[in-house]
Amino acid sequence: MFWYIPKIQTGKRAILALVLPEGKFLQKNLNWERNLKWFNFSISYNQKALLLTPVLGASSLALVLEFLKELGIEEVISFGWVGKIALDLKIGEIFLPTKAYSLEGTSKIYQKNKKCFFPALEFFKKIEYFLKKHNLEFKKGPILSTDAPWFLERSFNFLKKWLNRVKAMDMETSAFFSVCQTLGLKGVALHLVSDEVGKLSEKTFLTALYDKRKKLLTLWEKFINYEL
Repeated sequence: MFWYIPKIQTGKRAILALVLPEGKFLQKNLNWERNLKWFNFSISYNQKALLLTPVLGASSLALVLEFLKELGIEEVISFGWVGKIALDLKIGEIFLPTKAYSLEGTSKIYQKNKKCFFPALEFFKKIEYFLKKHNLEFKKGPILSTDAPWFLERSFNFLKKWLNRVKAMDMETSAFFSVCQTLGLKGVALHLVSDEVGKLSEKTFLTALYDKRKKLLTLWEKFINYEL
């Protein structure tokens, strides 16, 4: 296959902003030195770290992680949006997945016979401690990842089955954990709750996310400067 690796001099850390609004915000508000395009992705970087956006879906996520491994990246935070399933989650909240169940195909290619995947434990504890120390309220718990969220959201039996097992749903986290483990990368996912699974969402959710987006800037600054 065609595999072009751009020449990038950067450090050992990377942020994957899965959705473009979060990617654009981090491109604008963090101190990057250079920008470039790689396939359909935008990359901003400096000598210490790298930001790549957007990354939609498990297969794209795997491609990007293979690329980061080639660059010498060692620690990665995946940052995106999730739909809430649990009743105790609220739109706009920060959500830390403690484990991810897979209903997508990519994770199974990297790790056969496994259906549940986990973040890097010590890295996870470090992020969790930072959020608590800086009074950034968050929820944590299991997440479900799927390639077909819209199809599954229309199924009442599906929602009933997973209601007491997971708190949220997305398209990437299980693959993120699986591929990171396979490649020897330390990976943690940190998301914002953007909508409720099974219900149509309006643009008003963006207002709820904006406040948390600004508050998380300290985390990103500390992370890319190795102060965390």
